[in-house]
Amino acid sequence: YFLVPKAHANYNNGKGIVMRLQGASTGGGSNDIIFKYVYVSNSEIKGRIQNRQGNGAKWVLTAVFSV
Repeated sequence: YFLVPKAHANYNNGKGIVMRLQGASTGGGSNDIIFKYVYVSNSEIKGRIQNRQGNGAKWVLTAVFSV
């Protein structure tokens, strides 16, 4: 998982964040290190087309939780 503080949207509304993700299991690319770039605002999270390329295509956002 990756935590984005609510303060980011409040003070940097719509600006990008680099997310470094790494799997914890074995096989099927799960040990790959993946970088995703997303834009976070108070109302939405947007990705960019490059997130679908290479190893990034193996990982997708499946849920968003508010804490």
